[in-house]
Amino acid sequence: MGLHASPRCSLTSLRPAIQQRRLGVAKGSFRVPASIDDDSPLILDLFEQP
Repeated sequence: MGLHASPRCSLTSLRPAIQQRRLGVAKGSFRVPASIDDDSPLILDLFEQP
């Protein structure tokens, strides 16, 4: 094989390509609060304990 030889084969995957995830599919399906601290004082207390 010389310095400028052309390729004789191609390497490919045997597995199918993984489908890309679409962003925004769940948009509007749930509500995210502005602050999780406002919704539950108990949760805030659990995080502030030593």
